[in-house]
Order: sequence, then structure tokens, then C-alpha cells
Amino acid sequence: MWSYQSWVERYGEQKALRLTKKMLAHYTRFMIIDTGAYDIEGILPKIRDSCEKFNMHYDITPGSLRLLYILLTGPWGPEFIILNPGQETLASDSYPSLAT
Repeated sequence: MWSYQSWVERYGEQKALRLTKKMLAHYTRFMIIDTGAYDIEGILPKIRDSCEKFNMHYDITPGSLRLLYILLTGPWGPEFIILNPGQETLASDSYPSLAT
């Protein structure tokens, strides 16, 4: 697991910034999913700082913990692919239109 701060400590600010920008080169934004599980206002300063540092922007979109709740409590419905032990999953399991 990497973190920008650990790279700063290991390589210095300039190299860490260069590495991180290279790693994020194909990304244009941070997406914050507001599930109500945390205070959005509390994380915005860090998000804004990161966006400025990496030349990105951020969006906030409403979200839900519904799938996580169902995963943990059941019953599992059509939102989930239920596999038997050792069974492989196929793209057609998620996208029935790909089934031949």
C-alpha cells in the first residue's frame, strides 16, 4: 500500500510529487461519494489540497450503503452473483447480453 506522505518521507517532496503525478496521469478528478457515513465538510480541505497539488478537480455525488448492508445482512438478491466454491465467474454473469 502506498501513500503520498510515505513517498515524501522516502524520496523527498519533489520525487514523490513526480511519481504521484505519473501514477495519476490518466485521472482527471476525485469523486467523493456522500453516503452519510462521514462528514464531507471535514474531508474537503484535504481533498482541495490534493486536487490543487495534482491538478485535478473533485465532484461530490450522493451514494448509499445499501449494497454493503445487504451484503452483510442478506438476503442476497439479483444485485449479487452467488458462486459455489470453485465456480468461475464469467462476464456474462454480470452482463447477460454477452451470453452466447
